[in-house]
Amino acid sequence: MIVPSSTAKAPDGDGPPLALYTLSINYADECGFWGVTVPDDGRRGLCEVWTLQERNELSRSLKKANEAIQEEVNYPIWPRWLSQDNLPVRKGVSLRHGRLLDIGQKVEEDVQLGVPIDYDTEPATLGPFAAPGVASVDEVCIFHPGSDVAISPSGMELQGGQLWIAIPRCRLVKLGLANNPLKGYLFSEIANFETQLDIKRLYTGGSQGTLFCKGCSCNTCVPNEEHEICVEIVDPYQGIVNIEPVDHHALCNCKSVRATVNYRSGLSPVGEHPMDVLVRLAHSQMAKPPCGCGDIKKIWERDRIVPEFLSRERQMGPFGPTEGAWFAYQAIVGMTRERLFTL
Repeated sequence: MIVPSSTAKAPDGDGPPLALYTLSINYADECGFWGVTVPDDGRRGLCEVWTLQERNELSRSLKKANEAIQEEVNYPIWPRWLSQDNLPVRKGVSLRHGRLLDIGQKVEEDVQLGVPIDYDTEPATLGPFAAPGVASVDEVCIFHPGSDVAISPSGMELQGGQLWIAIPRCRLVKLGLANNPLKGYLFSEIANFETQLDIKRLYTGGSQGTLFCKGCSCNTCVPNEEHEICVEIVDPYQGIVNIEPVDHHALCNCKSVRATVNYRSGLSPVGEHPMDVLVRLAHSQMAKPPCGCGDIKKIWERDRIVPEFLSRERQMGPFGPTEGAWFAYQAIVGMTRERLFTL
Protein backbone atom coordinates (compact mmCIF):
# COMPACT_ATOMS: atom_id res chain seq x y z
CA MET A 1 0.00 0.00 0.00
CA ILE A 2 1.43 3.40 -1.00
CA VAL A 3 0.39 6.34 1.16
CA PRO A 4 1.01 10.08 0.80
CA SER A 5 2.83 12.19 3.36
CA SER A 6 -0.50 13.55 4.62
CA THR A 7 -0.83 10.38 6.69
CA ALA A 8 2.59 10.79 8.31
CA LYS A 9 2.31 10.66 12.06
CA ALA A 10 3.77 13.47 14.17
CA PRO A 11 5.73 11.84 16.99
CA ASP A 12 4.41 14.12 19.73
CA GLY A 13 0.87 13.93 18.36
CA ASP A 14 0.28 17.65 19.09
CA GLY A 15 0.04 19.04 15.58
CA PRO A 16 0.41 18.33 11.87
CA PRO A 17 3.81 17.82 10.22
CA LEU A 18 5.14 20.94 8.51
CA ALA A 19 5.33 19.05 5.21
CA LEU A 20 1.56 18.72 5.34
CA TYR A 21 1.27 22.48 5.83
CA THR A 22 3.12 23.13 2.56
CA LEU A 23 0.82 20.70 0.76
CA SER A 24 -2.35 22.13 2.28
CA ILE A 25 -1.63 25.66 1.02
CA ASN A 26 -0.17 24.45 -2.32
CA TYR A 27 3.11 26.15 -1.50
CA ALA A 28 5.13 26.78 -4.65
CA ASP A 29 8.64 26.26 -3.27
CA GLU A 30 8.91 23.42 -0.77
CA CYS A 31 12.70 23.33 -1.09
CA GLY A 32 12.89 26.99 -0.03
CA PHE A 33 10.65 26.16 2.93
CA TRP A 34 13.24 23.64 4.18
CA GLY A 35 16.19 25.98 3.58
CA VAL A 36 17.28 24.48 0.24
CA THR A 37 17.89 26.31 -3.03
CA VAL A 38 17.67 24.98 -6.59
CA PRO A 39 19.59 27.53 -8.72
CA ASP A 40 17.93 26.66 -12.04
CA ASP A 41 14.42 26.84 -10.59
CA GLY A 42 12.56 29.83 -12.05
CA ARG A 43 10.82 30.49 -8.71
CA ARG A 44 14.07 31.47 -7.01
CA GLY A 45 13.54 35.15 -7.84
CA LEU A 46 10.03 35.04 -6.37
CA CYS A 47 10.50 33.01 -3.17
CA GLU A 48 12.56 33.60 -0.06
CA VAL A 49 14.31 30.87 1.88
CA TRP A 50 12.74 30.08 5.25
CA THR A 51 14.85 30.10 8.41
CA LEU A 52 14.74 27.59 11.26
CA GLN A 53 13.21 30.23 13.52
CA GLU A 54 10.36 30.80 11.06
CA ARG A 55 9.66 27.10 10.69
CA ASN A 56 9.66 26.69 14.49
CA GLU A 57 7.27 29.62 14.89
CA LEU A 58 4.88 28.11 12.36
CA SER A 59 5.05 24.73 14.11
CA ARG A 60 4.23 26.35 17.47
CA SER A 61 1.30 28.23 15.93
CA LEU A 62 -0.15 25.03 14.43
CA LYS A 63 0.12 23.27 17.79
CA LYS A 64 -1.51 26.19 19.59
CA ALA A 65 -4.34 26.17 17.05
CA ASN A 66 -4.87 22.45 17.65
CA GLU A 67 -4.98 23.00 21.42
CA ALA A 68 -7.34 25.99 21.11
CA ILE A 69 -9.83 24.00 19.04
CA GLN A 70 -9.54 21.10 21.48
CA GLU A 71 -10.62 23.41 24.32
CA GLU A 72 -13.74 24.43 22.40
CA VAL A 73 -14.96 21.09 21.01
CA ASN A 74 -13.46 18.71 23.60
CA TYR A 75 -11.17 16.91 21.18
CA PRO A 76 -8.23 17.91 18.98
CA ILE A 77 -8.38 18.01 15.20
CA TRP A 78 -4.90 16.49 14.93
CA PRO A 79 -4.82 13.27 17.04
CA ARG A 80 -3.09 13.39 20.44
CA TRP A 81 -2.31 10.92 23.20
CA LEU A 82 -4.02 12.06 26.39
CA SER A 83 -4.90 10.83 29.86
CA GLN A 84 -7.50 11.70 32.46
CA ASP A 85 -7.43 10.86 36.16
CA ASN A 86 -9.83 10.83 39.10
CA LEU A 87 -12.47 8.88 37.18
CA PRO A 88 -15.06 6.53 38.70
CA VAL A 89 -14.75 2.79 38.07
CA ARG A 90 -18.07 1.87 36.45
CA LYS A 91 -19.91 1.71 33.15
CA GLY A 92 -20.86 4.77 31.12
CA VAL A 93 -18.02 7.10 32.16
CA SER A 94 -17.65 10.28 30.07
CA LEU A 95 -14.07 11.23 29.32
CA ARG A 96 -13.05 14.85 28.87
CA HIS A 97 -12.44 14.31 25.15
CA GLY A 98 -14.55 12.74 22.45
CA ARG A 99 -13.56 11.29 19.08
CA LEU A 100 -11.73 8.41 20.72
CA LEU A 101 -9.40 6.50 18.42
CA ASP A 102 -7.69 4.05 20.80
CA ILE A 103 -7.33 3.21 24.47
CA GLY A 104 -3.77 3.02 25.77
CA GLN A 105 -0.48 4.90 25.85
CA LYS A 106 1.88 6.05 23.13
CA VAL A 107 4.38 3.26 22.45
CA GLU A 108 7.55 3.78 20.41
CA GLU A 109 9.64 0.85 19.18
CA ASP A 110 12.68 0.63 16.92
CA VAL A 111 12.05 -0.97 13.54
CA GLN A 112 15.40 -0.34 11.83
CA LEU A 113 18.04 2.21 12.85
CA GLY A 114 20.52 3.71 10.44
CA VAL A 115 18.70 2.78 7.23
CA PRO A 116 20.72 4.13 4.25
CA ILE A 117 19.18 6.68 1.87
CA ASP A 118 19.42 6.27 -1.90
CA TYR A 119 19.66 9.64 -3.70
CA ASP A 120 19.80 8.22 -7.22
CA THR A 121 16.18 9.28 -7.74
CA GLU A 122 14.01 12.19 -6.66
CA PRO A 123 12.37 11.70 -4.27
CA ALA A 124 15.09 9.81 -2.41
CA THR A 125 14.23 6.28 -1.28
CA LEU A 126 14.89 3.86 1.56
CA GLY A 127 14.54 0.11 1.20
CA PRO A 128 12.82 -2.16 0.76
CA PHE A 129 13.98 -3.39 4.18
CA ALA A 130 12.59 -5.70 6.85
CA ALA A 131 10.06 -4.04 9.16
CA PRO A 132 9.34 -6.58 11.93
CA GLY A 133 6.23 -5.92 13.99
CA VAL A 134 4.84 -3.21 11.71
CA ALA A 135 1.20 -3.98 10.89
CA SER A 136 0.48 -0.86 8.83
CA VAL A 137 2.30 2.13 7.35
CA ASP A 138 0.12 4.24 9.66
CA GLU A 139 2.41 3.10 12.50
CA VAL A 140 5.66 4.13 10.78
CA CYS A 141 7.54 7.22 11.95
CA ILE A 142 10.83 8.37 10.42
CA PHE A 143 13.49 10.24 12.40
CA HIS A 144 16.76 12.00 11.83
CA PRO A 145 19.41 9.53 13.09
CA GLY A 146 19.84 9.42 16.85
CA SER A 147 17.14 12.03 17.49
CA ASP A 148 13.43 12.51 18.17
CA VAL A 149 13.00 14.92 15.22
CA ALA A 150 10.64 13.40 12.65
CA ILE A 151 10.64 13.60 8.85
CA SER A 152 7.53 13.26 6.68
CA PRO A 153 7.67 10.89 3.69
CA SER A 154 5.97 11.45 0.36
CA GLY A 155 5.13 7.76 0.06
CA MET A 156 5.40 4.43 1.86
CA GLU A 157 4.67 0.85 0.88
CA LEU A 158 4.52 -2.24 3.11
CA GLN A 159 4.43 -5.63 1.40
CA GLY A 160 5.32 -9.00 2.87
CA GLY A 161 6.96 -7.43 5.90
CA GLN A 162 9.21 -5.26 3.68
CA LEU A 163 8.96 -1.47 3.95
CA TRP A 164 9.77 1.04 1.18
CA ILE A 165 9.86 4.80 1.80
CA ALA A 166 10.14 7.85 -0.49
CA ILE A 167 11.16 11.29 0.82
CA PRO A 168 11.89 14.48 -1.17
CA ARG A 169 15.55 15.44 -0.81
CA CYS A 170 14.78 18.93 0.48
CA ARG A 171 13.20 17.43 3.64
CA LEU A 172 16.41 15.56 4.41
CA VAL A 173 18.76 18.41 5.38
CA LYS A 174 21.10 17.15 8.11
CA LEU A 175 19.76 17.90 11.57
CA GLY A 176 23.03 19.61 12.46
CA LEU A 177 22.46 21.99 9.54
CA ALA A 178 18.82 22.78 10.34
CA ASN A 179 19.68 26.41 11.14
CA ASN A 180 20.25 27.20 7.49
CA PRO A 181 21.77 30.45 6.16
CA LEU A 182 19.51 32.96 4.41
CA LYS A 183 20.84 31.91 1.02
CA GLY A 184 19.97 28.27 1.79
CA TYR A 185 21.83 25.06 1.03
CA LEU A 186 22.38 23.91 -2.54
CA PHE A 187 20.12 21.04 -3.60
CA SER A 188 23.00 19.61 -5.64
CA GLU A 189 25.40 19.39 -2.65
CA ILE A 190 24.65 15.91 -1.35
CA ALA A 191 26.84 16.55 1.73
CA ASN A 192 24.04 18.81 3.06
CA PHE A 193 21.68 15.87 3.47
CA GLU A 194 21.36 12.90 5.81
CA THR A 195 22.93 9.62 4.70
CA GLN A 196 20.71 7.43 6.88
CA LEU A 197 17.53 7.57 8.98
CA ASP A 198 15.99 5.80 11.97
CA ILE A 199 12.68 4.04 11.39
CA LYS A 200 10.41 3.47 14.36
CA ARG A 201 6.96 2.11 15.08
CA LEU A 202 4.60 4.49 16.86
CA TYR A 203 1.28 3.09 18.06
CA THR A 204 -1.20 2.93 20.92
CA GLY A 205 -0.56 0.12 23.39
CA GLY A 206 0.77 -0.43 26.89
CA SER A 207 -1.42 0.29 29.89
CA GLN A 208 -5.04 1.26 29.31
CA GLY A 209 -4.93 2.88 32.72
CA THR A 210 -4.69 2.26 36.45
CA LEU A 211 -6.82 2.60 39.56
CA PHE A 212 -6.12 2.73 43.26
CA CYS A 213 -8.18 1.83 46.29
CA LYS A 214 -8.44 4.44 49.01
CA GLY A 215 -9.21 2.76 52.29
CA CYS A 216 -10.27 -0.88 52.51
CA SER A 217 -11.06 -3.59 55.03
CA CYS A 218 -9.89 -6.95 53.74
CA ASN A 219 -6.56 -8.80 53.55
CA THR A 220 -6.38 -8.80 49.75
CA CYS A 221 -6.78 -5.02 49.47
CA VAL A 222 -3.78 -2.71 49.79
CA PRO A 223 -4.70 0.98 50.18
CA ASN A 224 -3.36 3.28 47.44
CA GLU A 225 -1.82 0.39 45.52
CA GLU A 226 -2.17 0.75 41.76
CA HIS A 227 -4.05 -1.89 39.75
CA GLU A 228 -4.50 -2.29 36.01
CA ILE A 229 -7.91 -1.59 34.50
CA CYS A 230 -9.75 -2.69 31.38
CA VAL A 231 -11.41 0.08 29.36
CA GLU A 232 -14.08 -0.52 26.72
CA ILE A 233 -15.12 2.21 24.28
CA VAL A 234 -18.92 2.52 24.26
CA ASP A 235 -19.35 5.71 22.20
CA PRO A 236 -16.18 7.00 20.52
CA TYR A 237 -17.76 10.28 19.37
CA GLN A 238 -18.89 11.31 22.84
CA GLY A 239 -15.94 9.72 24.64
CA ILE A 240 -18.02 7.31 26.75
CA VAL A 241 -16.28 4.23 28.15
CA ASN A 242 -16.76 1.35 30.56
CA ILE A 243 -14.05 1.03 33.23
CA GLU A 244 -13.49 -2.07 35.32
CA PRO A 245 -10.56 -3.59 37.24
CA VAL A 246 -8.65 -6.48 35.74
CA ASP A 247 -8.59 -8.15 39.20
CA HIS A 248 -11.86 -7.60 41.06
CA HIS A 249 -10.67 -9.50 44.15
CA ALA A 250 -7.89 -7.00 44.80
CA LEU A 251 -10.48 -4.29 45.46
CA CYS A 252 -12.82 -5.88 47.98
CA ASN A 253 -14.46 -3.43 50.37
CA CYS A 254 -12.70 -0.39 48.92
CA LYS A 255 -14.20 2.80 50.28
CA SER A 256 -13.17 4.85 47.26
CA VAL A 257 -11.82 3.74 43.89
CA ARG A 258 -10.57 6.22 41.31
CA ALA A 259 -9.02 5.51 37.93
CA THR A 260 -6.72 7.09 35.34
CA VAL A 261 -7.45 6.29 31.68
CA ASN A 262 -4.97 6.60 28.80
CA TYR A 263 -6.33 7.21 25.30
CA ARG A 264 -5.81 8.79 21.89
CA SER A 265 -8.31 11.30 20.55
CA GLY A 266 -8.77 13.28 17.34
CA LEU A 267 -9.92 13.06 13.74
CA SER A 268 -8.69 10.20 11.57
CA PRO A 269 -8.13 10.83 8.80
CA VAL A 270 -7.71 14.60 9.01
CA GLY A 271 -9.42 15.90 5.87
CA GLU A 272 -8.72 19.01 3.80
CA HIS A 273 -11.23 21.23 5.57
CA PRO A 274 -10.13 20.45 9.15
CA MET A 275 -6.53 21.05 8.05
CA ASP A 276 -7.59 24.36 6.52
CA VAL A 277 -9.17 25.34 9.84
CA LEU A 278 -5.89 24.61 11.66
CA VAL A 279 -3.84 26.55 9.12
CA ARG A 280 -6.05 29.64 9.09
CA LEU A 281 -6.28 29.77 12.87
CA ALA A 282 -2.49 29.35 13.11
CA HIS A 283 -1.99 32.23 10.65
CA SER A 284 -4.29 34.43 12.72
CA GLN A 285 -2.01 33.87 15.74
CA MET A 286 1.24 34.72 13.90
CA ALA A 287 2.17 38.36 14.50
CA LYS A 288 4.74 38.37 11.69
CA PRO A 289 4.14 37.23 8.12
CA PRO A 290 5.85 33.97 7.18
CA CYS A 291 8.76 34.01 4.79
CA GLY A 292 8.59 32.61 1.29
CA CYS A 293 6.64 33.43 -1.86
CA GLY A 294 4.18 36.28 -2.22
CA ASP A 295 1.20 33.91 -2.24
CA ILE A 296 1.82 32.70 1.30
CA LYS A 297 2.07 36.28 2.55
CA LYS A 298 -1.24 37.07 0.88
CA ILE A 299 -2.82 34.09 2.66
CA TRP A 300 -1.40 35.28 6.00
CA GLU A 301 -2.65 38.82 5.37
CA ARG A 302 -6.11 37.46 4.55
CA ASP A 303 -6.23 35.53 7.81
CA ARG A 304 -4.99 38.53 9.86
CA ILE A 305 -7.56 41.03 8.54
CA VAL A 306 -9.92 42.54 11.14
CA PRO A 307 -13.02 44.06 9.49
CA GLU A 308 -13.98 47.61 10.36
CA PHE A 309 -17.41 46.55 11.61
CA LEU A 310 -17.75 43.52 13.88
CA SER A 311 -20.85 41.71 15.07
CA ARG A 312 -21.21 41.11 18.80
CA GLU A 313 -20.74 37.39 18.21
CA ARG A 314 -17.48 38.02 16.40
CA GLN A 315 -16.26 40.38 19.12
CA MET A 316 -16.91 37.65 21.71
CA GLY A 317 -15.44 34.80 19.66
CA PRO A 318 -12.92 32.61 21.55
CA PHE A 319 -10.19 32.90 18.92
CA GLY A 320 -10.30 36.63 18.21
CA PRO A 321 -11.84 38.86 15.49
CA THR A 322 -9.48 38.17 12.57
CA GLU A 323 -10.67 36.47 9.38
CA GLY A 324 -8.71 33.29 10.15
CA ALA A 325 -10.02 33.13 13.71
CA TRP A 326 -13.60 33.79 12.57
CA PHE A 327 -13.32 31.09 9.90
CA ALA A 328 -12.20 28.59 12.56
CA TYR A 329 -14.94 29.64 14.97
CA GLN A 330 -17.66 29.28 12.34
CA ALA A 331 -16.38 25.79 11.55
CA ILE A 332 -16.90 24.62 15.13
CA VAL A 333 -19.79 26.78 16.36
CA GLY A 334 -22.74 24.80 17.63
CA MET A 335 -20.71 21.60 17.78
CA THR A 336 -20.97 19.62 21.01
CA ARG A 337 -19.81 16.21 22.13
CA GLU A 338 -23.29 14.90 21.40
CA ARG A 339 -22.89 15.71 17.72
CA LEU A 340 -20.34 14.57 15.13
CA PHE A 341 -17.61 17.12 14.51
CA THR A 342 -17.46 16.81 10.72
CA LEU A 343 -15.68 19.89 9.47
